[in-house]
Amino acid sequence: MTDTGHPREWLRFAEVMSAAGENGTQIIMAPGNHDVSQYYGEVDHGKARRYIEYQAALNANIQAAFGKPLSSLTAEATKHVAGKIEGTMKDIRADNRYFNRVGYAAQFFPGIPPPYSIGKANLYLEHQAYLSGQGLLDLGDMRRGYIYPDWLPIPDDFDWHAFAIEVLVDDWYEEIWDSLFPLCSVDKLNRTIFFVLSSSPVLSTSISDSALGSVGKSQLERLHGLISNLPPEIKNVIVASHHTPFRRPGEWRLPLPRPIYSPSGWKRASEMLSELAFLPHDPD
Repeated sequence: MTDTGHPREWLRFAEVMSAAGENGTQIIMAPGNHDVSQYYGEVDHGKARRYIEYQAALNANIQAAFGKPLSSLTAEATKHVAGKIEGTMKDIRADNRYFNRVGYAAQFFPGIPPPYSIGKANLYLEHQAYLSGQGLLDLGDMRRGYIYPDWLPIPDDFDWHAFAIEVLVDDWYEEIWDSLFPLCSVDKLNRTIFFVLSSSPVLSTSISDSALGSVGKSQLERLHGLISNLPPEIKNVIVASHHTPFRRPGEWRLPLPRPIYSPSGWKRASEMLSELAFLPHDPD
């Protein structure tokens, strides 16, 4: 859906999809590595939240693996962090990392801008300014031109309370991310259920695991449990994933971190997918 998971990119995506929503179309999105990984664009812990919020807005029927509608989850997010807001406001004021300037970073591949980090408060201000029509620098242009200027100053009327809530909610979504999947959405008219897997690690800062993806044993087990207990009216099952379930020829030999391609990992994944593929079907 996006290139780096930046708020502005999600706004553009929502604008494109708005016509489909007006026609009553329910959108289902499998989160991609460019949407949620920390490797692409800024190190920004709001990426998981943005995916969930936009998915909830584009499909009122989609639910988390434990049965709660995403729309309810997003509506109640602030309640889950309410007790931490005052303390977080104090911590933020004393922590310069929230307000750091964009810095130079090493370039590992010729012609490809490196990942870089800006303070979360700076990203927050940039997005708020964009929403109010001030038309600030485009981060994409900055990356392409290797421009790393000083960032926005913190205004005197900075809303510390709203910013603290955003920091806490972002962290909360990252904490519960794995438990949300697979997402599921039912099309009653066509007797079809859709499951959405998360194959993109939200805290990844590596191009290897974010590009190749990983589903994980626990998520596959939840998927297996859901498919094994489908309502009798469901006749069709569709599973969506951003990454392919198996590596292509030769990819197992890539020098990647061991957890990504360890024999026990892919063997268990193969077994689970085989079980899912050959679950008993009602002949009717």
